[in-house]
Amino acid sequence: MSLPRFAPLLLLATGCGYHHSPGCETELSEVDDDDDDLGDIDFSAADVLADIAGRRTFPGSLTDGTVVTGELEVTRADGAAVFADRTPFDNKRLRVGIGDSYQLNYVMCDDTLTVPVDVTFATEDGALSMALEGAAEASSQMHADDPARHVRAGTVGDPAPHDPVASLGFADDRLEYAQIRGADDDGSFYFPAVEVE
Repeated sequence: MSLPRFAPLLLLATGCGYHHSPGCETELSEVDDDDDDLGDIDFSAADVLADIAGRRTFPGSLTDGTVVTGELEVTRADGAAVFADRTPFDNKRLRVGIGDSYQLNYVMCDDTLTVPVDVTFATEDGALSMALEGAAEASSQMHADDPARHVRAGTVGDPAPHDPVASLGFADDRLEYAQIRGADDDGSFYFPAVEVE
């Protein structure tokens, strides 16, 4: 619907300005695994994989608190790594009123590098067993001396209640946490172990 021809006069009569809100502009590009010249990111997809790939065995707890051993393997999947070059910008919109207004929330425009991975996991007792497709993500704002890598596998976005999902966190080459939900009523696995009273 178009504005009436007298709308500009109305704006002048009532006063007008701009509402400013911070945002991020994102430019995506596919990159080679050994490319480490990526904006604010000083590591490559190969560096990310060196930290997270491989097989690990560790204790954790099931939903009912039972402590079991889990075996996790993360491997490189098909597909290109994707670099997201993100820069801050002023999202400026015309508003009715005198002067400009500013939204004062802080927005972090971190550059990110995402690498396709496959995740397999099983508990020694057979309670959980799954093979999932996912992605590892690392950010330019992660700790420089202790870089963090996050892996999410399974349904992207908002998974259905019975979809298997794995959420993993790494610092350097150490597994820091694992939250793995099985399909249907299989329950979940947690590392570090969670005490159930």
